Amino acid sequence: MGVGYGEESEKGKGSEESQEREEDKERKEAQESGKENNLSPACAGCVGNARDRSETEIRVHMKLQAYRETYYTYTGKVSDICRPLGLAGIAILWIFKTESGGQFSVPRELMWPGLLIVAGLAADLLQYLVGSIIWFLFYRVKEYQGVNEETDLAHGIFLEAPIHLLFWAKAILIAVAYYYIFLFFLHAVSFK
Repeated sequence: MGVGYGEESEKGKGSEESQEREEDKERKEAQESGKENNLSPACAGCVGNARDRSETEIRVHMKLQAYRETYYTYTGKVSDICRPLGLAGIAILWIFKTESGGQFSVPRELMWPGLLIVAGLAADLLQYLVGSIIWFLFYRVKEYQGVNEETDLAHGIFLEAPIHLLFWAKAILIAVAYYYIFLFFLHAVSFK
């Protein structure tokens, strides 16, 4: 008699297991070669294939150094964007200034955004100033200690903490300033 509904024969069970082993072997070979499903080299370590993507989470594997470089790329872009946004914010304040009796004044609603923008630009300057001082002193101390230029060195996170703090302060200050500028535009500017 044949196999009933919901039952498996030993022969069928064994062939399924060998098929799964074969698929696992193919998947590992594809991951090593980076050619699974025509993925880019950046996603060469992705796990899963077209048949079982719903069952397997796709993951990208990179070295820790690559993650750090990615972080540096994005923080560099944020810094590059914050500077022109800060200057553009000051230009917006200048556009909405009024003059009375030879004195310039800015609408009260734009005072906080103006202060936040100036603080954000100051944080940007301080981030690079503090960073250059920290790394200069670190380098000079190691040089004075006679450490070879090619030696791999470790440092505590406390050296980078002020730099990261100023980076996040800059980004948050500029973002909050533009939030207030957006609110000003919503109330002060009418589109007809």
